Amino acid sequence: MLLGVIGSRFGDAGLIELAVKSNVVAEGSVDKALKLDPNQEEFERVMNSHEFREFGDQFHVCVQGMEEKGSFLGRFWLSYLELCELMLNLTYASHTGSWELYLSCIEEVIPWAFECDRQNYARYLIPFLDDLRHLPVRMSKVYTAFSKGHFSVQLGAVILSNEAVKTIENTINRDCKTGGGYIGFSANFAATQRLVLNDTT
Repeated sequence: MLLGVIGSRFGDAGLIELAVKSNVVAEGSVDKALKLDPNQEEFERVMNSHEFREFGDQFHVCVQGMEEKGSFLGRFWLSYLELCELMLNLTYASHTGSWELYLSCIEEVIPWAFECDRQNYARYLIPFLDDLRHLPVRMSKVYTAFSKGHFSVQLGAVILSNEAVKTIENTINRDCKTGGGYIGFSANFAATQRLVLNDTT
């Protein structure tokens, strides 16, 4: 959903054209440049370097100045950074089971859903968040489990986790696509109904 918001807000803003025309990347290499997968050791070395910390401090000062006195275009691109940070925080919260961070991110997503005309998300995220906020009162055991990070699950022996809802969806889809699933006859309404009623897996 957040990728859709970012795409609808910045898709025609000229980021790719700017990178190409300024000779930062070649036109045929844009996708590759946007999908860099840096070496973990090299990434950690750069992140922990004095130069990077110094750059981070300077960038923070620059961002503060733009927020206070920057142009409309400058603040527009700051919202891009804000959305990317929100997406990364939401992904991190889902993968690590950080419950409070997850709730905070969902709350931040709602205004963007309204602004970018994502009507279904704008409509249903509010009661969804309300239900989650009231878990300590309505379902204390569930809240205790979720606050310990058990709202995220793993499909296998992998470090990163997935949201439980996504994992359930993936499991159902995989079950339906295996032998005896509905691939091949799902266009037939009666056959699909029989499968749903008789499936005991």
